[in-house]
Amino acid sequence: MKALEKRTMEREKEEMSHYFEDAKKVLPDLGLSEKWVTFKFQYDPSGKPKKVTQAILEKLKKGGYGTLVIGRKGATHAREFRLGSVAMRTVGEARDCAIWVV
Repeated sequence: MKALEKRTMEREKEEMSHYFEDAKKVLPDLGLSEKWVTFKFQYDPSGKPKKVTQAILEKLKKGGYGTLVIGRKGATHAREFRLGSVAMRTVGEARDCAIWVV
């Protein structure tokens, strides 16, 4: 099971990295410097929504970022516009910043 979990995590990381690389190509055309765009993929099998939300908000605060772009939910049910638990908590708890939910 550990090997399967590791392969799945690596596949997800690779897929998310592709999205990030695409964004890095498009965002400069919209006036955003590439150096302002950061991406972090972190896997934690015990990552409860509250724990993940707190990690995101701490990074936002420590980095002095003014905008956070967060996915509304995982890759499943992409046609539905409902917020996942992490996105919902993050939007509800964030202060003094703009949040783009994509």
